[in-house]
Amino acid sequence: MRFNDKRKYLVGGMYQYVSDIVSYAMRNNRKLIIWGAGKGGAFLRHLICDVDGRLGVSYFIDEYAVLPCRNEKWNIFRSSILWYLEKEDYIILLSIREDKKVERMLNKLGYEKNIDYFDIRSEIGGSYLEYLEKEYREVDFAYVTKEQRPDLYDSEYYESKPFDHSSIDRVFSEIEMLPCEKRFFDIGCGKGQMLLMAAMCGMEKIGGIEFNSEIAEIARKNMTVLYIDADVLTGDATEYTEIDDYDIFFLYNPFGEKSIRKVVSNINESWKRNKRSIFLVYGNPFYHMAVMEIENVDLYRQIIVDLYDPILNIYRIGR
Repeated sequence: MRFNDKRKYLVGGMYQYVSDIVSYAMRNNRKLIIWGAGKGGAFLRHLICDVDGRLGVSYFIDEYAVLPCRNEKWNIFRSSILWYLEKEDYIILLSIREDKKVERMLNKLGYEKNIDYFDIRSEIGGSYLEYLEKEYREVDFAYVTKEQRPDLYDSEYYESKPFDHSSIDRVFSEIEMLPCEKRFFDIGCGKGQMLLMAAMCGMEKIGGIEFNSEIAEIARKNMTVLYIDADVLTGDATEYTEIDDYDIFFLYNPFGEKSIRKVVSNINESWKRNKRSIFLVYGNPFYHMAVMEIENVDLYRQIIVDLYDPILNIYRIGR
């Protein structure tokens, strides 16, 4: 993961906050516990273990996990684990949204806020997107579901759910290593979350297309507020073919099989017009077989990520 100026400018404060917590724990010879093993906890673990790298996480506490110890590497327990630990040996980091019941329990056990436990979620959020929404009030990366806005979605176009999981840095590490020009285009870009990540990873050219004009306008505003140079288009991705200046295409399951076939076929036609190294990164690849039926498409790499479908495929288009 490269720490370019744009990444430092956008989320450097988040990294510094976590670094200060780790330094505090090390100075006081204390280990770390994360309360919450969901998306926020996974992302906090990523910041501590992968980005900072100086400490590990000894335990996770999660009251809602069906099988708390399902992953031995994560050491997931109920809060009852605290009965058996020496308070002076640990610092608890809350990755859950503000929960007074949890804080009352910690206080009852003698844990003091900002000394023995820290409300991380309230301070920096549970993802890059949450952090930026806290830092920039004008920014909006929130989900938009069919239940909230049934007027926005029809046909094969799915609701807007941003890719804000802990594996996002790993996905872009893979993208950075692809043997091609770093010109990135997000198909079904929503409010621009992947355009943000492309900027943080130093992509040379950034663009995206969004079917819904209202969502696309929010994406443009987000890019303006965050000083990101990205071309956000409004239109039907199955009909848009002005893509010859891009080499990396991203799909986060934005629509159904018929549209997937048409979009990938359009990318293939772009390769025929302008032969170059082209890669398609497909998260939640429900229509893998449909993609593989298109000529000049090969599965280049497959990685495991923390999405609904843990398989993320990278395809090479062209020979």
